[in-house]
This record gives sequence, structure tokens and C-alpha cells, in this order.
Amino acid sequence: WTSVGGVCLAGGSAPRAMIDAYDVLNVTVDAETEDIKKAYKRLAVQLHPDKARDNTDDANDRFHQLKDAWDILQDSDRRKIYDTFGVDLGKERPDMEFWMIGTSQLLSPVGIFTLKTLLMRAVIWIVGFRWIRYLFLLIGSGVGGAYALDFKNMRSPDNFPLILNVGIAVVIVLLCWLWQLLGDAVGV
Repeated sequence: WTSVGGVCLAGGSAPRAMIDAYDVLNVTVDAETEDIKKAYKRLAVQLHPDKARDNTDDANDRFHQLKDAWDILQDSDRRKIYDTFGVDLGKERPDMEFWMIGTSQLLSPVGIFTLKTLLMRAVIWIVGFRWIRYLFLLIGSGVGGAYALDFKNMRSPDNFPLILNVGIAVVIVLLCWLWQLLGDAVGV
């Protein structure tokens, strides 16, 4: 059984209704952990289904309510949430799942965008040096010539990432160079 909000969501029999953990254990809201433990042990002996003679289904339900109440109140984090909201969110709180969804759907793309932007700014700054521009153009020309001549099977799908990255680097260099030339021609 998975208990969310005191209602069991999955399992072999019908879901149980929401319980008040403190009422089930006959303790006050400000009870200490030891008091809760003593109350649980005392009631577990009294309400155990093996001791019930008349209605075993009712005894099973009461014992499961006792067990659910004990599970809620023995875990300090779970008890804090139960005290705050009046609802048991279970052992695996859904807030972590929502956080992971938010991280993967929102923060991850933002982080990737920021990383790509910073890398591009660094590339533009590096390409601003004249000899680096010439070096990139020379490498691009070499890779382009090797691709045109199909040197060492350069057109194979295995080499596609290399050709793509060199092509992107050459395009960036050319754009930076042309941008500067356009800026000089316009007088900016």
C-alpha cells in the first residue's frame, strides 16, 4: 500500500479512508516520540487481528489504521508535514518528484542555454585574435578539402560530427570577420 493523504492508493484490497493519527493512537498533538511508541505498542497488542474473536475484517481495519498512524508519527519529517497540513503525503513525498520534473523541464534548458551563450561569447572573444581566425580558417579549409577529396573516407557517417563542428567554427569565424568588416565599412 502507498498512503497519500491517509488514503491508500494501491494494493490488494479497497482503499482505506483518511485517519487522524493522533486520535487512533490516543495521544495528544504535542506527545513525545516515546509516548507515541508506548501507545502504539499497547494498542498493537490490544487490536492485533489474532486477538479478535468476533469480526476479523473490522479488527484488520483497526489494526491497519493503527499501523498507518504509527508510520506517520514515528518519522519526524513526515510528522511535521502531517502536523502542518493535516494530510500524510507518504514516505516518498511528491514534492521531490515535482522538483525533478521542474529541474528537467525548466532549469535544464535554461542551464544549457546559459552554457551555450557563455561558450559562444568565449568563442567570439577568442576568434577576435587575428592569428586564431587564420588558424580556424586554415583548419576549415583543410577539412573542407579532405571532405571534397574523400580523404581517408572522410564522408563516412562516423566523421559527420567532426565535419559539422569544424563547419560551425568556420562559419563563426567568417561571421565575426564579416561583422567587423561591415562595422568598419559603415564607420561604427
